[in-house]
Amino acid sequence: MGEYLLSVDPGTEAIGVAVWGDIRYTPENRVMRTLIEGLVIRPQSMKWAWHDKVLSMTQQLEEFVGDFNFHILAIEWPHIMGGARGMAANQGGTLLKLAYSVGAIAQWCQSRRRCDVLVCPVFQWKGQLPKSVVAKRIRKRLTASEIAVLSGNESHDWDACGIGLYQQGRFG
Repeated sequence: MGEYLLSVDPGTEAIGVAVWGDIRYTPENRVMRTLIEGLVIRPQSMKWAWHDKVLSMTQQLEEFVGDFNFHILAIEWPHIMGGARGMAANQGGTLLKLAYSVGAIAQWCQSRRRCDVLVCPVFQWKGQLPKSVVAKRIRKRLTASEIAVLSGNESHDWDACGIGLYQQGRFG
C-alpha cells in the first residue's frame, strides 16, 4: 500500500476530510496526487459539549482513515480575522475552540500515526474569499472523478480539498 496525504478542514460542529493517493507526475514533471476519498464528519450528538464533539469527530476520523498509510496531515490553521464578524467570533471563543480541534487532530495524527503535520494558514490558502468563490476555484482544479468522490456541496469537504491542493502547490 502506498503513502497518502490526508487534508482536514477542522471545526467544532463538523470536519471536512480528503484523502489523496500516491504521487504521480504530470507531463511537465510536476508532482500531483489524486483525490480518492472525501467526506464530512459530524459529532455523534449535537447536544454534547463542544470538546466532546471534537473528541467524537477525531475518533470517527481515525475509524475512517483505517488502513490508509498517510504520512502527511495538512490541516487548516485558524487566523484572527478583522471586521465585525471576525471580532464577534473571537469574543465567543470560536477561534480558541477551533484551535483546540486542530490540536486534537494533530495530536492523534502524530501519536497514533507517526505522520508529519503541516499547517496551512487560512489567510494564505484562501484568504477571506466567499465560500462560493473558493468552492468554484477548487472545482476547476479537480477532475470529474475527483469531484465524484466528495460527499456533497458542503464547505467543509471543499475546504479539505482546497487545503490538500494548497499543500501540493495546486491552489493559491
